[in-house]
Amino acid sequence: MTPLTSRPYNEQDLDLLSLRLFVCLCEDRNLAKVGHKFGLMPSAISKRIARLEDCLGGMPLFKRLRHGLEPTMAGNAFLKHVRDVLEGLDNATHEIRGFTTGHSGRIRMLTPESSMATFLPDDLQNFLKDPAHGNLALHLHSDSGNDVVQQLTEESYDIGIIWNVQDTSGLVCLPYRSDVLCAVVPQSHTLAERASVAITDLQDFDIVAIHSITRAEARVRRMKPKLAIPPLRVRLALPSIANVLESVRSGLGVGFAPSDAQNKLSHSEGLVFLPLKDGWARRHFVVCYKDNQRTPVAAKNLAHFLSRRAQA
Repeated sequence: MTPLTSRPYNEQDLDLLSLRLFVCLCEDRNLAKVGHKFGLMPSAISKRIARLEDCLGGMPLFKRLRHGLEPTMAGNAFLKHVRDVLEGLDNATHEIRGFTTGHSGRIRMLTPESSMATFLPDDLQNFLKDPAHGNLALHLHSDSGNDVVQQLTEESYDIGIIWNVQDTSGLVCLPYRSDVLCAVVPQSHTLAERASVAITDLQDFDIVAIHSITRAEARVRRMKPKLAIPPLRVRLALPSIANVLESVRSGLGVGFAPSDAQNKLSHSEGLVFLPLKDGWARRHFVVCYKDNQRTPVAAKNLAHFLSRRAQA
């Protein structure tokens, strides 16, 4: 199989089929057997091996024996490297194919801070614990009051959770979870004995709220004037619900938080959660994405998973 002359290096001689034939020939040590596996004549395999040897400076990769072939010392050395190359290529192929099935890649998700603090972590944990999603990376961002619909439309994010009073034209929206917005007060507050309150009951009090609620409330008031959300005296806007609850405990004002925060957050101890009577205060969320080829399959899979889990 060793050529009489060697030619300059030609990368075409290192094609994948020739490399796979070489590995198989090292393992089976029989041209006829390898030819049967690959559907090739032994003479065609010999020519490919000769080109590999030629590419390697004429170094013999096999020596002929009475009952077959045996790798030379150079052949065994080359075998280790070829196996590494083929294994790396197979791993890369598997990973890239995972992008088309939704088993690999990155998901950029935009979500209200309130859902991050309540129901979303459990749902995400159930999605990510599936071994099929072991190669997924999930990048979560709080919406901070920004226009989630616009950011999904502009493809700054792949998936988002949105209060369903917003205009979601151009997006696929699936039903997700609901919550009830509550006024939160200390046990010593004048409203603490009530079972519930209306938003109008809070107009004379200082309000403490997270940024996203205050901005969303203003945006919804513009978009849905019939919801009758009156202006509130927001004295302190904070980045998280935990910050809001601590501020309420310190007497800085009446806070807003979803009802689920009472059980999910330790900061709720010693505070009274008063459900808002107003119809809009029962918030229904949808999980949305832009349906095009640029939206990762994994993001679409996550959206449908969250919807199914919430409706189960």
